[in-house]
Amino acid sequence: MKKYSWFILILVFALTPRLWADDTDIYGTSTISLTPNVLIIFDTSGSMTTQDVPGNYYDPAQTYTLQYNSYTNNAVYEKVCGWGCSYEAFAASVDDLNCPDVKTALETTGYKTDASIMDSSGGYVCGGSSKDLYLGNWINYDESGEGDLQTRTQVAKTVIKQLITDTDNVNF
Repeated sequence: MKKYSWFILILVFALTPRLWADDTDIYGTSTISLTPNVLIIFDTSGSMTTQDVPGNYYDPAQTYTLQYNSYTNNAVYEKVCGWGCSYEAFAASVDDLNCPDVKTALETTGYKTDASIMDSSGGYVCGGSSKDLYLGNWINYDESGEGDLQTRTQVAKTVIKQLITDTDNVNF
């Protein structure tokens, strides 16, 4: 009987038609309308307390203000360091600068370190000693804490809240 069992097994495999199916065939063709369920798994391990994620980036189109002692948004300040660092008025407006690379840097990134600019009778022109210049709006942004580093947990919570708020027709 053992001789024939192998023969029968080979015969069954040889004569059985092969069936092919895609992974989507299990869903069928019926249209059932169900609200999708989404499970959010939140990592609470020790690494999530690491404070290494940048906060909001500086946006030159946004006006930043401080509750007390805001700097004039369009004014240019020089960072001066002695016993401590402070910002001193350099130019009343970024438009007063006649040095294109410094002016462009201030208008786009809010600051220009090692700016080679000097005051001449015709206004502020390229050349002279290097200075660290900052736009008043950037100083307000920096001192407001918007760009401070955040923990991974803070960022994850913000993203999850925004996801839930912005997503309709889903059960979380």
